[in-house]
Amino acid sequence: MAIALRGTATTGSTTITAPTGVSNGDVLVMAAICASATTLTLPTGWTSVRNVTAANGAFSTIRLVVAYLVWTTGTATSWSMTGTTYNVCSGYSGVSTVTPLLVENYTTATASTITTPTVNNTSASAWRLAVWGANNAFNSSISAWTTFSPADTKRTGSNSTSSALALTDSNATISTGNTSITGTVPDTAPSNGISAAWIGMLNPAGVPVSDTDTGSGADSAKIALSYADTGSGTDSAAVTASTPSSDTASGADSAQLTASATDTGAAAESGTVTTPTTETATALDTALIRQTSSDTAAGTESASVAVLLPSVSDSGTGTDTAAPVLRATESASGTESASVTAALPAADTAAATDAAVVAIDKLSTDTATGADAAVVRVNITGTDTAGGIDSAAIRLANSDTGSVADSARTRHAGQGVPARLRLVKVIPRLPVWTGPR
Repeated sequence: MAIALRGTATTGSTTITAPTGVSNGDVLVMAAICASATTLTLPTGWTSVRNVTAANGAFSTIRLVVAYLVWTTGTATSWSMTGTTYNVCSGYSGVSTVTPLLVENYTTATASTITTPTVNNTSASAWRLAVWGANNAFNSSISAWTTFSPADTKRTGSNSTSSALALTDSNATISTGNTSITGTVPDTAPSNGISAAWIGMLNPAGVPVSDTDTGSGADSAKIALSYADTGSGTDSAAVTASTPSSDTASGADSAQLTASATDTGAAAESGTVTTPTTETATALDTALIRQTSSDTAAGTESASVAVLLPSVSDSGTGTDTAAPVLRATESASGTESASVTAALPAADTAAATDAAVVAIDKLSTDTATGADAAVVRVNITGTDTAGGIDSAAIRLANSDTGSVADSARTRHAGQGVPARLRLVKVIPRLPVWTGPR
């Protein structure tokens, strides 16, 4: 959803008014000024962005307040804020309700023009927002803010002969990189007055995938945590990605969750993907979790995949599989592990052979001194009335150049061997002829 103007409110003095037509999830941006250093207290529900004061010697003083509120259904549409000279309010849809502003800053001046600080825009879908304030208590010389470069759109404003306030926005997306804006101070005697300029970048909200989709292209939704995170608390992003309840298309559906490519934090990262519990299509469903491609941290990494085969009753003809894979390159000293539990159906009346296969392959090149182990436990069903043979098989690696002894061990799950044949095979590696000794 792209950012759009919802509306602007009538300029007030001590009353902040929401724009007409404000809707659930809109972000309201409010600015206020007063001609003194008196602290202004925001109404309940508003989040302060800037609440600063500046003075031009004994001539003039200005306080500038910028704040935002995420409006939800049932919230008030007017608020009282005592002490202000003027306030303005604009509402925007399509703005992130978690972090409405990507970046912001302000400056003050006593000249005929004022340029906001330069900020770095990191989103090609962001809008530039600016607030302009001026006060001159020495001369009655102020008019309305009108001239800006670039020529952003003035949304609302008010002025008297001693004070002026305005709010502008770009009315369009801004290219990534550094950006700023300059305003002409509406004061014929600016050396006796004081002006303030604030700039912020409206952060676009995530893009939801359409409920109805007949297009052939792939749809994606991205959730990103803060670009820079220096806090000690745990961050989390929760995504529920579901394929359509009715899916007759031939294309494959997928839900992918990717953790940060670069992770230097000490806390554990996790990702969970669940395939549909009800499946009538013939295409293969997969759940895949990958660790970071580069891992230099000392902590143990783990990959856990739980694949639920389509309920207890499976009438499909396709093969169901579950396969977790650890990364291919390993240079860390920590222990790596892969754990798989493959269970056959509790009730099986089908004639086809059922198999639970676990293949654990060691690294093709292993120069580490630690012992590698592959452990497989196969539970043969306690009640089996079918005529087929049940078997459990473990195979050692085909190629082994290490000096440590290898072993394979199988055992039943503690149940007695029934009248039918129950077979356990251990297939050791064959010795390699190295010549006479």
